[in-house]
Amino acid sequence: MLGLSFNLAAIESNPLAGKNPDREPESALRRGEVIFFISYPFTFLGSFLAYDIAGAAMTAIDGKSNFSATGGGFYAVVAATAAILSFGIAMNDHYLVTAQTKNADGSTSGLLSLTYRF
Repeated sequence: MLGLSFNLAAIESNPLAGKNPDREPESALRRGEVIFFISYPFTFLGSFLAYDIAGAAMTAIDGKSNFSATGGGFYAVVAATAAILSFGIAMNDHYLVTAQTKNADGSTSGLLSLTYRF
């Protein structure tokens, strides 16, 4: 089928286990940092839209415009909310990878199950 072949052993290896001799093993902290900073722009935009829509709804209900998207306080709340959401995404990934790399007896293995994860 289209001449594609897959090496399942390469797909199943866990980058956290350090099976690649050419590079240092990836630490859980580094993986969490990468996931945090990749997800932060998306959570920032999502938080900004959620607060903006909530502010527009409050203005429509009250008829007053006391909730505005201007000022440093608004952006600080949006940034803090986005940071909390991104931290939650990174911790969720950490716990999923940790749970998936355990054998039945509780010892850590070098394999990551893609069938469970995806």
